[in-house]
Amino acid sequence: MLTVQDVTTELTSYPAFHPFAAYITQIANIYVTAGMDQTLVLAGCVSNAAGEATASTPTAYRDAFIAQCNEWDPPPGAEALVRAVPLPPPPLHPVVNIPPPPVNYKSFYAVDIARIRGLRTRTSIQNGRRLAATAKSMKNWFRWIGTGPREPGFQYHDGIPFGLRTAWTAKRTDNFGVFPSGIETHDIKWDNFAKWLVENDEQPDYASYMNCWEAVFFSAWRANLVTKLRLQQIHQAAALAYRNRYVANGGRGGAECYDEALKRALNFFASAPFKPEAGLIPREGDIVFWDGLQHVAISLGRTWASGEPDDRVMSLWHNPFEITSIDVLSPYVSGRVTFVPCPF
Repeated sequence: MLTVQDVTTELTSYPAFHPFAAYITQIANIYVTAGMDQTLVLAGCVSNAAGEATASTPTAYRDAFIAQCNEWDPPPGAEALVRAVPLPPPPLHPVVNIPPPPVNYKSFYAVDIARIRGLRTRTSIQNGRRLAATAKSMKNWFRWIGTGPREPGFQYHDGIPFGLRTAWTAKRTDNFGVFPSGIETHDIKWDNFAKWLVENDEQPDYASYMNCWEAVFFSAWRANLVTKLRLQQIHQAAALAYRNRYVANGGRGGAECYDEALKRALNFFASAPFKPEAGLIPREGDIVFWDGLQHVAISLGRTWASGEPDDRVMSLWHNPFEITSIDVLSPYVSGRVTFVPCPF
């Protein structure tokens, strides 16, 4: 059953309805008791009703809430029970010390809000929870490695040209990059995810090397949300896109086509900006992006354990796969933060 705290947290961006949280919890639990999925009621109806209500009153909220529930094939009789619950009186005192949302925020982010609502289906919610739980179970796994498609003819990369490189050789110069002194090579770095995918090598384990978006794909595979064959098809399509652009341009460019193919697989092009003040907040299993594929992580949802909102993620960023937060990572990763509901 939902608690008043569950509802209050869900309505963080709608402080005008906080005085009626007990009433909202009561009517929401009518649907839960009648058999409607609790997560769906909370994620798909409670907050959406606040956004659709025509006024900040219990009556307007109740009508909007019933309308939202009606979109999900609600249990028969639940609406009548909700309408029979007495409406709470208006608050005795106005809500204070809670900053209001930005003026006209809906007009600024209406398209993004609508798109994320459309993608926030029962399946994406359930698969997202499974993805987040699987990623969390691999806490402190992996070691980060820089990776990507192999540049044709580049001597420090190993693997099929245009395809996901399986290894690279670290290099440095001893006099601040003055090339005539020569390049010293050392430490071949093997990408275990790539070798598993491209060469059918051993399945990656806790000590394996991979990069951030490979950790996302591997988590989806471990959660049984995508097959290994599908992952191979995604990377083969990416390599083909790179090769076609490279050939068409007379041997120049094309690496960005590889990234674009991966972005499509992760549904990046449907992502919305991370804007808590507009209610655009990642939930469990959403994919979080910093400047496209510069960094990719898996959302663990928002927590208030410290008394402040903390949007947690599972991230492989030069450290093992760890639980951290968007606010902690963002100062170290350039570019804007976007997210999309679980695409698997």
